[in-house]
Amino acid sequence: MRTSVVAGLLGVVALGSAGGLVGCGDDLPAANTDGGTGGRGGGSGGRDGAAGGSGPDGGTGGAAGRDGGTGGVDGPPTTCPAVSFVTPTDGAMLRAADDKSGDACANGFQYDIVVSVAGADNTDVELHGTSTPGTVTDPPLLMAGKIQGGVVRFQNVQLASTGTTRLSLQIGGVTCSATISVTVDCNLPACTISKPNHSVLNGVPVAQGGDRASSPGGLFQAAFEVTTDIEDGRPVVLSVSNVATPTAITMVTVNAMSGKATFPGVTLQPDGDYKVEARCTNAANQAGRSQQLTSGHHDSSPKAWASHRRGR
Repeated sequence: MRTSVVAGLLGVVALGSAGGLVGCGDDLPAANTDGGTGGRGGGSGGRDGAAGGSGPDGGTGGAAGRDGGTGGVDGPPTTCPAVSFVTPTDGAMLRAADDKSGDACANGFQYDIVVSVAGADNTDVELHGTSTPGTVTDPPLLMAGKIQGGVVRFQNVQLASTGTTRLSLQIGGVTCSATISVTVDCNLPACTISKPNHSVLNGVPVAQGGDRASSPGGLFQAAFEVTTDIEDGRPVVLSVSNVATPTAITMVTVNAMSGKATFPGVTLQPDGDYKVEARCTNAANQAGRSQQLTSGHHDSSPKAWASHRRGR
């Protein structure tokens, strides 16, 4: 859940034998017709890109960007390659019999989502999903995968056991135009994490439009909201675990009121990615489960956020 804070990184500066400037950050290199170090056309590495090629006059190419990404001279891609969802299809209605775990949604609804991508093998692809009406520029992250043979298989994706989810893809931080809507009906109570509705949480106080619900300098806390149709006063349990320590699960319980359960301050410390899901139990002791989100908290610095986004 990700409010974007992007830090520019300075590229490597090199001087030619005649004192010519080769490059700085994403700027183009200055020409050096003397063919010294960093000769004409010897490009600097992009902010996250690979090293520039050698110049035609024999100059040495510029060094790779400081963060050594793979996006070439111009860094990460600026457009999304051709993508399409293979399974499920747009408008699909999935029921308890489609639950991959075979337990009729008792531990949530899991499903394998397959997409076709015209990209290089091992390229990172992110699957995002939201149940929030309207346009969401950076919807919550459900799972990350890699292209293999033109296909990405997101296995055991947990969707809300009741309700509609709009699925989308991001490649190199670029949102692809391909989206589908999928409805799941396990005949269980509705239970959906509705806030935050983005992937990476920042350290900006809530009062200033950010995600930090706690006081600056203290443990990072963020507010979560779950939308449900269970009766007022019935329990909603939010489960949170750091991806680095998946067996250490923190559970917070509040009671539903008027179709919502509000968690004003959930601790996400230290920095990192957290798995978050909710369970909503009605008076008949039937439990619906939400989608499982991966919420990234990177409170320390803009650079930490930028590095995390590229390496996810």
